[in-house]
Amino acid sequence: MEIGAVFQRLFPSMTGIVLVAWLAVFATAVFVFAVAPRPLRPIATLGVLGLGTFTSYADNAYPSVIALPFLCVALWGWPKIGRAGRLGRHGLVRAVALGAACSIHQLGWFLALFLVVGLIVLRLGELGLARTFWLLLRYGGAALAVFFLSSLPFIVTTPHAWLTGVFEPLLQHAVPHGQGLMGITHYIIGGSAALDWYGRATIALLVALLVAFGLHLRTLGPAIAVLPWVIFMVSTRSQDGYWLLTMPLWLAALVTTTRADFAGAFRFEVPRLRAVTAALFVPTAAMFLVAVATPQPLDFAVRTPVVAGGNLPELTVEVTNRSGEPVSPHFSVTTGATIASFWRIQAGPGTLADGETGTYTLVPPSKTFKVPAEGRTILRAVSDAPQTLSSIPLTK
Repeated sequence: MEIGAVFQRLFPSMTGIVLVAWLAVFATAVFVFAVAPRPLRPIATLGVLGLGTFTSYADNAYPSVIALPFLCVALWGWPKIGRAGRLGRHGLVRAVALGAACSIHQLGWFLALFLVVGLIVLRLGELGLARTFWLLLRYGGAALAVFFLSSLPFIVTTPHAWLTGVFEPLLQHAVPHGQGLMGITHYIIGGSAALDWYGRATIALLVALLVAFGLHLRTLGPAIAVLPWVIFMVSTRSQDGYWLLTMPLWLAALVTTTRADFAGAFRFEVPRLRAVTAALFVPTAAMFLVAVATPQPLDFAVRTPVVAGGNLPELTVEVTNRSGEPVSPHFSVTTGATIASFWRIQAGPGTLADGETGTYTLVPPSKTFKVPAEGRTILRAVSDAPQTLSSIPLTK
């Protein structure tokens, strides 16, 4: 996140990056207020500043907050980009804003995909294939030029970290947070040996939504500010921020576009279009079912008595791997959705082979762990390759 990196170098503390986040929130509020029709301006201001959501995220210097004003500019009246085949200052400003947003946070890439598909379908009906291609080449080229120029120091100094960071929302093996449909595994079932399939389902859903968006642009065009974040409903990543933090984009798209803007979009003559559209989402559903239906890889037998309200200086647990492949578990005792504060393995194998049983002695991050008197306490184990989750309640 380039802007944050510059301010962190100038102010080597949280002060600089928090200041940038707050300035971004104010810039977003001012922009949405300015572009909204007069009757909607109070709602626009309330949506950004009045709910307390963005102020708390700004206090924590979320990078996606800093990208918000650029994303809003990129979405501002986007169906007008390239009308009559001219990119013009209107389109160039939005392309530059999109490139800047992509260099600040990966969320910009997901919106960019929908913008490109939407503009192609919008302009095809007006310009034809050749002129649409050259228009999108200019628009995309401007956005990519800004992205690469602002990212150049990181491309040169840390190319691998930069490249993996760009694709992180889709490829990262994040610790499950239990939000979206992944909550079925996290809360109800307790585990799965196939969490990787949630990631694959996320990619499949992205492709399906892009194709559906293009096929039904006249209907789905106004939903461009919402559709890119739907994919995280099947991701293992925390998706609350993708919804809450993109609220200003909903407002920017809502107040600067109308259904009439999409009336001239190119219409694809696809036989049985509804059936084809439904079929687009079958791979996502199948991958999701694999992730949900696959049982957790590890079975637990807790050997240490756990008493609600008591102290737990260490925990001994017998673990058996039934997944069919080696698993390297990392353990955490949780009382809520977040899996954090991993316990140290004082004794026990680093990797359990298929069918192997090992006895682990686990030590909390602090000297002892206070078991809550009320609510469930759960032992969870996660692994990276394969990406898995296993759980057992320690208290009812």
